[in-house]
Amino acid sequence: MLSFVQSKDDNTIAFEFTGKPVKEDADKLENAIKEKFGDDGKFNVLIIAKDVDMPTMTGMWERIKVQTKHMGQIQKAALVSEKEWVEIAESMHKLVPGVKTEHFPPSQLDDAWKWIQS
Repeated sequence: MLSFVQSKDDNTIAFEFTGKPVKEDADKLENAIKEKFGDDGKFNVLIIAKDVDMPTMTGMWERIKVQTKHMGQIQKAALVSEKEWVEIAESMHKLVPGVKTEHFPPSQLDDAWKWIQS
């Protein structure tokens, strides 16, 4: 389930994700991006991942479609998660070329915000 969290930066969309990604999550994210940044406005993403299950193929495909559609708009992506997600955070830059990515453990959420705002 995707739920938005209060952003500390006007150029950043922040959300928390739990469970498995589903099409409704991708739609919700897509609508928020279009509403705030349009089809060409630059923005950052801060993702807080908690208790995330391996995605279904449909959920994974929907997430990839959103990322691909807005790939040229994303400048930075911060992933705040437990250690087992470090590998995913490290591979994000390979999936989304040109985007600066960084992983932060949950105890360093403030550092994630500082990095995203720098």
